[in-house]
Amino acid sequence: MIMLSLAQENKDRNLVNQFLRSIQYQGASGRKPYGDALSILRAIFEASGQQHLLYLVKLRKLWFDKIDSFLARNAYPRNISVLRQFTVNTDFIQELTRANVLPDFLQAAEKLNGKSFKRSVHFSAQLQKKLKRLLTSDETELLKHKVRFKAQQTILHLTVYDGSITQALRFETEAYLRMLHRLLPELKLDNIRCHVGDLGQSQYDQSQVALLAKDWHLVTPEEVHQNCMPAFLHRVSRGQAVLVLYVSSQQGLELLKRTPGADWL
Repeated sequence: MIMLSLAQENKDRNLVNQFLRSIQYQGASGRKPYGDALSILRAIFEASGQQHLLYLVKLRKLWFDKIDSFLARNAYPRNISVLRQFTVNTDFIQELTRANVLPDFLQAAEKLNGKSFKRSVHFSAQLQKKLKRLLTSDETELLKHKVRFKAQQTILHLTVYDGSITQALRFETEAYLRMLHRLLPELKLDNIRCHVGDLGQSQYDQSQVALLAKDWHLVTPEEVHQNCMPAFLHRVSRGQAVLVLYVSSQQGLELLKRTPGADWL
């Protein structure tokens, strides 16, 4: 298993190196082209809030070869999400005290001590309810720096074609989590959730993206294929899809914004 993981990691690194070479990426020092390619991509994804995108791509590559046959036939990876939570505690209240907030603001926060929130907007709404007024611009800015959400659960979302598959997978969640951990030990999954959808469409979309990536340099102009490559299709509805691209740099992103793509789409 370790040898397989190392072989897969080397293969992934070679693929990413090839991509970085094609976009003429240079390391910060200028002496080390490409650097640790996977680390670079992880850093790009983390900065954009998409840190699990690389793992999703790797999982899709392994899906039909390494995954249990029942799971591979009846489900397909849709996305990976992270549930985050903020809990009002003594440390947070002490931070507010040191920041010299208004007395009513501090009292409202103390009333929420021990309460947990999954989104900033929910916390702000409850705080304003206790305050019986709107937050000032200074208070809103303060909360941006003081409210820190912590990851609670990393969830793999699967597309399945029928609700009965959801039920069957629910009974085997722990076993599948262990199997996925053996395949991708760097991905720490806590739960699996199923969403009923068109499984055939999802698999077809991904196969088309793979074909598109293969001929990307042929179907797009140079200024496009040197700065990005296809990642996956996000299907908004049955008749509408969005092509998501990996972009090599902020500069490349700005260039692509000026190249809408009407001529090559």
